[in-house]
Amino acid sequence: MKKIAFILFFILTQTGFAQDVEFTVKPNRTKIGLNEEVQIKFLMNVIPESFKAPFFRGFIMKTENPGIKTERKFSNGVESAEQVYTYRLQPREKGTLYIESATIRKGGKEYKTESFEITVTDSVKSPNQSDVELYLIAEPNRTEVYEGELFTVGYKLLSDREITVNRYVRDNKDGDFTDFQGYKQKYGYSEIEETKKGKKVYKGKKYETVEIQRYYLSPVKSGNITLPPLELNIELLAYNGEENKFGKEYDKVTQKVKAVNSVKIKSKPLPEKRRQESFNGLVGRYNFSQKVSKTHLKLEETFDIEMIIEGVGNQLALPMPKPNLSEGLEIIKTKKEDIVILNDNPEYLFKVIYTIKPKYTGEHSVNKITYAYFNPVIEEYIYDKKNEQTITVIE
Repeated sequence: MKKIAFILFFILTQTGFAQDVEFTVKPNRTKIGLNEEVQIKFLMNVIPESFKAPFFRGFIMKTENPGIKTERKFSNGVESAEQVYTYRLQPREKGTLYIESATIRKGGKEYKTESFEITVTDSVKSPNQSDVELYLIAEPNRTEVYEGELFTVGYKLLSDREITVNRYVRDNKDGDFTDFQGYKQKYGYSEIEETKKGKKVYKGKKYETVEIQRYYLSPVKSGNITLPPLELNIELLAYNGEENKFGKEYDKVTQKVKAVNSVKIKSKPLPEKRRQESFNGLVGRYNFSQKVSKTHLKLEETFDIEMIIEGVGNQLALPMPKPNLSEGLEIIKTKKEDIVILNDNPEYLFKVIYTIKPKYTGEHSVNKITYAYFNPVIEEYIYDKKNEQTITVIE
């Protein structure tokens, strides 16, 4: 009886973990001009044993092979997956064209999508282009900073309708940023996986917004500095106001857009008072620690020095400090770890572990080190000093 109960429990458990196969098709439009493209996606919540696309009668494939995207997930020890096949097609002829069913096999079973129609009309003047109202706006989080102080500039795309950005490329050169140092948080040049969406009123009108680029910058000189308007070539999908049985319809739009505003930054010079030789341009708020793993060891052994920096500032753009070692010690290995939380004031934790090996016996030293920075909040230089530590090495 117990054996039967166990077998029944096993069967029920396995059945509970079985995944229902979902296999659907989604075109971005079902009515196009003869000179336009349609994008068709076949979506499945499994990795199939085989996939057979329909014969796209009456269409030209715009790419030799479909785009394939696979995503695997684990939840409670159970793996699930999703796969998408994307086709870009252009009609050869006008009229009503049929997209037949696609087929997959999974677990020995066949699954098919619905067939559907696409209506092809005469060629249109602007293929796949909607009359989309677009603006690019630069939004700095601050306009007055100290030389070397970190600030951010977010670039938001404003549209009069719902959009999804596919890709974008800068049109003007990186030379526009010569008065700044830093780096950018990029959501991607080819495929944008994450964007920050919202709403904004501009010139008395409400717009949908997508933040497509954020720069983290710090001025390398004092004075009034202007960051010229960013120019982008953008490809996006714009909701055209129509819907079909698969959902909303989107038109592909390719457009050059230039930021409507430049960014003007007032960069204040760093004070000379209490500025020491150990200061190397670090500006921000930091906590610095240095730990030695052991101070007594044999000649064939090694020890570690762990340096940790936590804070907000331009350390991202400057080299990390290194241990100040006496002549009898050498660094043989460096291991770096960093955690960066990107927001208006990016917070981060940098940890570097240096593995040290003595060259000979005797007493050596990890010499004094000063972590110097300017704190723009309290407007003072901070000199965080770590004392010398003696390292004793024996045979």
